[in-house]
Amino acid sequence: MLALRQRGDVRSLAVAEFLDTSGNDAPLSRARLQAIGRSSNDPMITALALLRPCAPDVCSNVEVSQWSRLEPANLNAWRAMLDSMTGRSAAHWAGYVLDRMGREGRYSRSYQKEFREAILGLPQTDTPGLASQAETQLLVGILAAWPIPRMSPLTLACGADPSTAHRCATVAELLWQQDDLMDHLGALGLVRRILTLRPDLRDHWEPRARELEALRAWQQEAPPETDPVSEQGLSLCEAQFRERKVLLASIGRPEWGAARAEMKARGADDAALSANWRRMGNRAVLDPLPAAPPR
Repeated sequence: MLALRQRGDVRSLAVAEFLDTSGNDAPLSRARLQAIGRSSNDPMITALALLRPCAPDVCSNVEVSQWSRLEPANLNAWRAMLDSMTGRSAAHWAGYVLDRMGREGRYSRSYQKEFREAILGLPQTDTPGLASQAETQLLVGILAAWPIPRMSPLTLACGADPSTAHRCATVAELLWQQDDLMDHLGALGLVRRILTLRPDLRDHWEPRARELEALRAWQQEAPPETDPVSEQGLSLCEAQFRERKVLLASIGRPEWGAARAEMKARGADDAALSANWRRMGNRAVLDPLPAAPPR
């Protein structure tokens, strides 16, 4: 974190406060992050501040609506608003938020990629050994801890009012155009939610559902990567250093585009993979979710 603070730019300072989550200074770091967020027009800093709010009465937190004011084209900014709503507030404002998402949304950006770049841009050990291994474990822990945006508030909002079904279909289309696997899962979840109201959507979305099922089956069936120690005659330290580069390059990268490109390069058969997915007892993606068991 010292290296981040020494950079001096506002984003790096915000990331440093965001990472200071333990110890006696953690509440002060949260308060400093909220102060940076309130005075900044950078939507990434707003996103970081929303993930690290102060405890009640400790400081003045960034308002969740600030993100959508700064970046109305970002679907995640509106999803954060839905996530913050409860009870009557959610019922009252959900339609408005969905309408804004459908009309103004253009992309889905959580700022995980930018966070990853800030961390990996710091000076790192450049030789194999125990120091490199310990540094790798620390970096992996930091990068893998980035929270996954929740889809449930958006999905619930789409099932609350039949008049919003067309907006939900628009949002689902926008999510599908992104390069992140979670956005594709979210898109299909929205469509599944509104299919009873919009059965005409099934023909358009069924091929996409098959794509996702094929990818899931591919991920389960793909052969394991070769061991660089045995395949290339590398020493254990050299192999660990090589694996470090591969691992750090993969964390936080969008899964969808890379996986689909690899499947295409290897001649994967989507129809066969999707059929295998369903034969293994998995629910078809667009089929209704099973009812919750009675309590």
